[in-house]
Amino acid sequence: MYVLHVVFAFTYFYEWSHAVAVRETARQTRELFGVDWGGGIYLNYLFTLAWAADCFVEKPYRMQWILRWFLGLMVVNASVVVWAIRAFRV
Repeated sequence: MYVLHVVFAFTYFYEWSHAVAVRETARQTRELFGVDWGGGIYLNYLFTLAWAADCFVEKPYRMQWILRWFLGLMVVNASVVVWAIRAFRV
């Protein structure tokens, strides 16, 4: 589902353009939090790499724990943002 989310987002909203993704992320962040910052897209890229590494790369137990902690943190943060958008939308 996550891979489909990324493919659909870049196909239908970002025109397969990194610059558009950064600009749109900055716009959404500004609307929600009042901060004009598009760097969240890089966290999504990092999430994608971490998720792929967790799925496909053999790693020591400690690294596995760190990766899963990061993935969980990102999922919780995404859930909070979705909740905030719904709760505070006028």
